[in-house]
Amino acid sequence: MKTSSASVNRRWTKLEQNLAARKLVHRKALWAQICASGEPFTFVAEREQFIVHTNDPVGESIFLYGEYDFQKLALALQLLGREYVETLVDLGANVGSICIPAVSRGFATRSIAIEPEPTNFLMLTANIELNSMQHKIHAHQNAVGPVDNQSIRLELSSENFGDHRITPTVGVPRERDSTTVTSMTLDTLVPNLNPLTDLIFMDVQGFEKFVLDGAANAIQSRVPIVMEYFPEGIQEHCSLEDLLAVIAPYSGYYDLNLPVPVFTPLEGLRDFWHGLLRGPFPFGDILLL
Repeated sequence: MKTSSASVNRRWTKLEQNLAARKLVHRKALWAQICASGEPFTFVAEREQFIVHTNDPVGESIFLYGEYDFQKLALALQLLGREYVETLVDLGANVGSICIPAVSRGFATRSIAIEPEPTNFLMLTANIELNSMQHKIHAHQNAVGPVDNQSIRLELSSENFGDHRITPTVGVPRERDSTTVTSMTLDTLVPNLNPLTDLIFMDVQGFEKFVLDGAANAIQSRVPIVMEYFPEGIQEHCSLEDLLAVIAPYSGYYDLNLPVPVFTPLEGLRDFWHGLLRGPFPFGDILLL
């Protein structure tokens, strides 16, 4: 009795799925064991190597799946019709979960990684060296803001080390420990970005408007930007109208969380904003171009 190639492929796919599921169960049990031990950090050796926090969803995702939020970058490149970018600017780089696999897997030739929080920055630089990327990824310990050399208060999260936030410009500061970081503008750090070859990937927890105030060169030339769209966080610093004014040179955006993203004129961000405020999800991710 002959077995068709399609039948063999289905069986092979099912086997791979079963093995992946068993591996994930094992990794979850191991992660729980590491967290219960009280160890603040652990080592991950998958496609890339990372030192990660154990009390943190970014670290957990990297440990379980080998990456965190990387699909957003891959989707953005697909929508842009590019296989890779020359320069990836990773703002809020955390421990390197975007910039390191981007360069390692050929999605970017080089990266500028910017992370203000001291412990995350040390882990970022360590992870860059673990993956032998120090000649392709250049790290800066700064906040990115509207002016150079400004002292900015960074409020620290004890539960999510990707949720450190610049203290609110409007409203009441959170009851968190804090540290002071020095700002640089994006135009100073990366003055000559090319909209045809480069990409900005930004996760700054609501501080986007002030980051973009210091990125006039990139905005006027419409360098594509992947950014979290987080009304609750943005409102700690500015209004929707303030944000729309600074990104006015862009023609529109893609909602990266849709099953099939479609290009939407910039004005659509108003309805998107109000929809996110109504819930159930507090934020989305967009590609501006």
